[in-house]
Amino acid sequence: TLFKIWLKNKKLPDQDIKTITIKQAQQIYYEEFWKRANCDNYNFPLNLVIFDAAVHSGPSRIKSFLQYLQSLNTDQKIALDILMLRFIQLKVLSDKPSQQKFKNGWYNRLHKLFKAAGFNE
Repeated sequence: TLFKIWLKNKKLPDQDIKTITIKQAQQIYYEEFWKRANCDNYNFPLNLVIFDAAVHSGPSRIKSFLQYLQSLNTDQKIALDILMLRFIQLKVLSDKPSQQKFKNGWYNRLHKLFKAAGFNE
């Protein structure tokens, strides 16, 4: 686990994850996610979103995604923002029981639009 690796890299004695302290958890999140995703290089709230993505997807993946975003022109960035908003809207709508039957169609359409707009999958 990340905790075990972190302890080993710090040359600290092995311990059970159940005994992790708040300070240790904060250090791990700071060192393994905040620093590795270069969150200090961004302003709030972008750094918070990058940190969250690093925790869930890994720092290297979010760094690659940020490089991809930086390569886009303004129109492409706006298009991507709108696509992401549409995805969120569809997620909220598809969680309603009365809308479940439309879910696959909505996501298929959004996926096709994403590809037609020229974005990588």
